[in-house]
Amino acid sequence: MTVRNGGEHMNDFGTASMGQNDLLEQQARRALRNGSYDSAITALMKAYGNEIYRYCLNTLGSDADAQDTLQTTFVQAFEGLGKYAENSSFRTWLYSIARHRCLDRIKMDRRRDARVEITDTPPELAEMSNPEDPRVAEILRHCLLPKTRSQPYKKSILFYKSKS
Repeated sequence: MTVRNGGEHMNDFGTASMGQNDLLEQQARRALRNGSYDSAITALMKAYGNEIYRYCLNTLGSDADAQDTLQTTFVQAFEGLGKYAENSSFRTWLYSIARHRCLDRIKMDRRRDARVEITDTPPELAEMSNPEDPRVAEILRHCLLPKTRSQPYKKSILFYKSKS
């Protein structure tokens, strides 16, 4: 759940200052040594939840995607606590997980956007019974060009269906 506080997005994790982050990270390390994964992940969420959310939001550009990716990041962190090697900080480890989950989300969105939906034949093409008609080639050429320079991977494709 996202709450607005003075125009700034905040999630359920709250915010922690740098000093609090250090204390919460120490608390998470103690909890992890004692086998209390619930306490460890709770401390990490309090320490880094907002920070990781902002990273996801800046990377993905969507509040809903950022919230989903944040949850996925902490679920994966919880599942991986038993294998966590203490040679890096929790912050670095969490950012690594978040980065990979953001990249996964971007790849998934690109694949979804690249799918072609076959719909009814557009009226411009339905009237043209000859696939060699130069107007067909012109319409297809126009549709295959990128729609925007910022998203060159998105293309529109029309299918010509012969009336035979």
